[in-house]
Amino acid sequence: MEKVAEEWSKAWQRVKPDYDKDFYKELSSPDSRESLKLLGKYIKKDQLILEAGCGYGHKCVLLSRYYKANVVGIDIVVEPLKVLMNYLGKNPYQQSSQIYVCGGDVTELPFCNNIFDAVTSFGVIEHFRDVLEVIIALKEAQRVLKIGSHLIIIIPNFAATFRNKLVMALTGGRFGMYHKPYTRLVLINLLENVKGLQVVESGFLPFGFYSLILEVVKKRSIEKSIYLLYHALWGVLNFMLKLISDDYQRPIYLVVRKVE
Repeated sequence: MEKVAEEWSKAWQRVKPDYDKDFYKELSSPDSRESLKLLGKYIKKDQLILEAGCGYGHKCVLLSRYYKANVVGIDIVVEPLKVLMNYLGKNPYQQSSQIYVCGGDVTELPFCNNIFDAVTSFGVIEHFRDVLEVIIALKEAQRVLKIGSHLIIIIPNFAATFRNKLVMALTGGRFGMYHKPYTRLVLINLLENVKGLQVVESGFLPFGFYSLILEVVKKRSIEKSIYLLYHALWGVLNFMLKLISDDYQRPIYLVVRKVE
């Protein structure tokens, strides 16, 4: 996990969060409708939610402001948490919406057993180099969940994670960030190693071609244009692969219930 923390410390330095802008952008984006609907099935008003690996806490703000939940955000890197705390301190609305943050490792959660109504994980476990760390993180989520409550995992599509792995290989690790390519079926098999968790729903979310095309048109970025071309090619490949296997183009989600 030390390597993961080091990589994210560098990655967060390149990000300048705008919480209000990002919040309304997510609500208005057609690409976000399915994910908002998915979260709304399992996250309710006044519940206590753990956002495991929250980074700057954009999802904490979403879960609090949109779903009216009480949210605890935890991340192994402290710097982005300070930015979130500064935002919360200056925003009167957020002060009353119960968002708490703490530094910590998702493979060693500093919480008691059976206290959260849901645990969310957005784009986290694919950065772990060791599959054993993924299993430990899943066991920790199971431990802190109430019986009958849900763990919601969303990770990037196989094409995106493969791209990052390819960039690192081609540049000798100078560019890109480590991602382990997963498929939905591999993730489901991993969960079989965690006693007390049962998959209740799995599937795919919209990739976001609409938002990506808008970015290319507005910013006229060569980088975004290459990214669009890459995923357009993957879209063709994915059509052929789906005939014999799983979906490799769209983000993956799993919803898991704690049964014991």
